[in-house]
Amino acid sequence: MLASSIWYAAVSVPLVFAPGLFNVLLSNDSVDASLPVQLFAGAFFGFAMLNYMARGNLIGGIYSRPVAIANFSNLLIGGLAATKTGGFANPRITGFGVVCLLFATAFGVVLFRTPTSGQ
Repeated sequence: MLASSIWYAAVSVPLVFAPGLFNVLLSNDSVDASLPVQLFAGAFFGFAMLNYMARGNLIGGIYSRPVAIANFSNLLIGGLAATKTGGFANPRITGFGVVCLLFATAFGVVLFRTPTSGQ
């Protein structure tokens, strides 16, 4: 939970305060995507706070299932979309998608297995 919280925060905080970075990362100065980028960053920051606050909870099975399913679905959909969109043309977007898919896999394991109380 802490690792995913850090990932979400690392992606969202720069984009909340400097949405122009998105255009620089994509090398596309012709489109002003400030509003959609800030909305995306706000959602990711919300997930960062959710995961940070739930870091001590038992997650999996029926315990904290909404947290696990929200993270799983967000990361799976975002990872698939970014990987498909990035392709080999933009390795930054593809890398973002791969990291999202790795976290989605971890949340999928947590979601569909029986949790153990041991740390």
